[in-house]
Amino acid sequence: MLNLLPEDVFKGTFLVLITRIVLLLSNLLIGILLARNLGPSDYGVYSLIISLVMLFVMFACLGLPTIALKESARLLVKEKWSLLKGMLRFSLSFVLTCSILTVIIGYWAKNIFPSLHGDEASTAFYIGLMLVPVLSLINVLSNTLRGLHIIAPSQLIIITKQMVFLLLILSIFFYISNITVDQIVLSNFVASLLSMILVVVFLFRYYPKELIATKPTYEVKYWLLNAIPLFLIAGIQIINNRADILMLGAMMSSYEVGIYDVAMRGAELIIFFVVVFNISIASTFSKLYTEGNFEKLSKVITNATRIIFLLTMPVALVLFIFGDNLIGFVFGKEYLSGLFALYILMAGHLFNVMTGPSDLLLIMSGYQKVTAICMAFAAIVNVALNYILIPLYGVEGACIANLVSNVIWNGLLAIFCRKTLGIDTTILGFKHMPRKLMNT
Repeated sequence: MLNLLPEDVFKGTFLVLITRIVLLLSNLLIGILLARNLGPSDYGVYSLIISLVMLFVMFACLGLPTIALKESARLLVKEKWSLLKGMLRFSLSFVLTCSILTVIIGYWAKNIFPSLHGDEASTAFYIGLMLVPVLSLINVLSNTLRGLHIIAPSQLIIITKQMVFLLLILSIFFYISNITVDQIVLSNFVASLLSMILVVVFLFRYYPKELIATKPTYEVKYWLLNAIPLFLIAGIQIINNRADILMLGAMMSSYEVGIYDVAMRGAELIIFFVVVFNISIASTFSKLYTEGNFEKLSKVITNATRIIFLLTMPVALVLFIFGDNLIGFVFGKEYLSGLFALYILMAGHLFNVMTGPSDLLLIMSGYQKVTAICMAFAAIVNVALNYILIPLYGVEGACIANLVSNVIWNGLLAIFCRKTLGIDTTILGFKHMPRKLMNT
């Protein structure tokens, strides 16, 4: 089946694959270390703080990191050095200002979450707020590097942050017997700060010489108008990915947040191959769609979906059959109550795998608005179901909301692909003449 996929699907995948594997393994190891040593309640506090930090970073960035990526690539090709310099300066100053404002507003957010009211939790939360400007600047700078076609350093920054964070955690475990949440958040901050320094060094190292003596010019209105839709899409993604943890933290205790986070980490193993394939196959979708080669595009999608499914099923079966043993042995017996939550989250991710890369196809085909609308609808349903189900069923209620949200947006997008483009993205791969071909 692999030979049915074009070679350019796998071109450049090696570096991305290595980065994803390192991130997966390091995230899993960090989660295991923290879950086993902190216990469900303190681990839940940490998960809640990081979820809030990611939400604050999204507000601080306002979609500008993606603008930095797109504009730096476009302006580099056109050699518009003054605009490139102005875009970089504006993005950095704007994001830094928004970060400071977000931190000031976010200071009061902990009042919503009872788990953050204790002295240790409050200290950890305040340290977490310091992460917001650091991570926001990293997002802008690393995306600028990618736009300038400096790919390897941009991937190295991601790996460096994770490795430094992991080493700091291991050092704390080795030298300090009683680890606390604030120490872990501080370690995350130190690792992020070092990564920010590294990305600045790389930017100065590869900074186009033409920019040095160039006077910056600005297109602020154009950049902001283009950034707002990206901000809305990022907000929808944050809601879909983090609403469960945030609402559990607001409506239940940190213990439930810790249980949910462990279940979520296990379930995310299901979509590992989806992420890797989507990154490597996006350009192929765009190329075939632009060429009007819908028949080949349909075959590529069907085979990609089936390959991902075959690679994913062994992981899913191991988690389903040995889930209780894995949770108990890897994370600790305190988390065994999250076994059913793991199964529910797995079901949602498996549905994602089986419906195929419908979201990616629509984005590459110019249907970003449709994707955003479907995901926004699913996000609204997600929040509403969390509000209803968490008080009734706790962790399992949040998982059901996540499952329904996954089914809604993946299902709607798959249906839209078939009805509008005439392409079946699902594992079934029904033969269907693309509408653009039918009209010719």
